[in-house]
Amino acid sequence: MALKNNRLRRSIQDGYESFAAFAKQHKLSYGTVIQYMCLTRSPFKKDGSFKPTALRIARALGADPSVLYPPDLYGLPQTRFTLEVDMKQLSAARRGIGLLSSGQEVLDDDPIIRGSDSSEITRALSILMPKEQEILSCLYGITQESMSREECAEKFNLSVDEIRKIEINAYMKLSVEDRKLVMRPFR
Repeated sequence: MALKNNRLRRSIQDGYESFAAFAKQHKLSYGTVIQYMCLTRSPFKKDGSFKPTALRIARALGADPSVLYPPDLYGLPQTRFTLEVDMKQLSAARRGIGLLSSGQEVLDDDPIIRGSDSSEITRALSILMPKEQEILSCLYGITQESMSREECAEKFNLSVDEIRKIEINAYMKLSVEDRKLVMRPFR
C-alpha cells in the first residue's frame, strides 16, 4: 500500500498501536481512515469545508484539520475522475478536430487549439485505444468521410449509447494533461 498523507499516518502511529486500533477506539470506519491516508477519498466537501469524518479524525488526534489535510494534496485529478464534462470544452474540442480533419484553417483564438498543429493533435490521439481512435476518425472524418453516431454504431456493431460513451471517454482522456492519470478504456 502506498501511503501518501504522511502527516496523517505519523499522527496515528505516534499515538496508537495500529490503524485498526485507532479506528476501533474512535468508532470510525477503518476503510475510511485508509482512504484518507491513501488520498483516494477527499476530506473536503464541494463547498471547501471539511467532511464530518475528517473532522472526527482530526479531533481524535488532537490536530488542526488544515495541517492534517493540506488542500494541495487533495486535488481532483489525484483522487478520482468525474464524468462532468464542460459542454463548452466538448463542443470546442469537436470543432477543433472537425476543422483539422476538413482541412479548414484553425482559428488562433480558439483556447483548445491555440498553438497546436495537426501533428500535435495526431500525437494526442495516439494515447487513445485503437477502437476509440477509429470511432473518433469515423465521427470527424479524420481518415474518411465523417459519419453520424448512428452510422458509426452500425459500422462497429454497437449501440448509439455505447458510441457516445466511448466518445466521451476519449474526450476525458484527451483532456487529462498528465498522461499517467489517463482513465481505463471503455469495455
